[in-house]
Amino acid sequence: MNLSNRFFIGIDPEPTGAIAIIEYSDTGKESITIADTPIDNNVKERWILLDKIIPKYKLHGIAVIEKMQSRPRQNIKAMDKLLYSAGIWEGLLYTSCQFLQNIYLIYPVTWKAYYGLSSDKTESFYLAKKLYPIASDFLRVSSTVSDKNVYNRSEALLLADYAKRTYLGETEANEETSEEEES
Repeated sequence: MNLSNRFFIGIDPEPTGAIAIIEYSDTGKESITIADTPIDNNVKERWILLDKIIPKYKLHGIAVIEKMQSRPRQNIKAMDKLLYSAGIWEGLLYTSCQFLQNIYLIYPVTWKAYYGLSSDKTESFYLAKKLYPIASDFLRVSSTVSDKNVYNRSEALLLADYAKRTYLGETEANEETSEEEES
């Protein structure tokens, strides 16, 4: 599988969530970028963040946003914020990423089952550290970074990894079909 000039975005859309990007250079070198979500669903700050971290000259990108759904006895106002946050990310990705091929909305139960994870975010943290040791600086608690931030960063990174593992084959198959039709 050729990963050159590709990028994969994972977004944990909670108001205190994160965005992670796994990017591959033209030589196939992997790099990771993770950023916390700007607070209070500030659209302008998210737009500025995307402009800073989204790869500008890559050929192919795939994004996965965790799909939110209400749960019994969940506060309506909190759910409203979650859905609004996910919508902001989806809209910004569609309008600011010209090389993004697809954006997928995935339920937490779906992607976590893929990795054999429960709803416990510490499991996501340990798996992300294991799969991406180069991201250890992003996955470290400090005086300015809380446990919650680190757990949300871990989940965003696993969502980007999920995009890479599950949708890349589908995208390559579509490209091969298009090339055969052109011949």
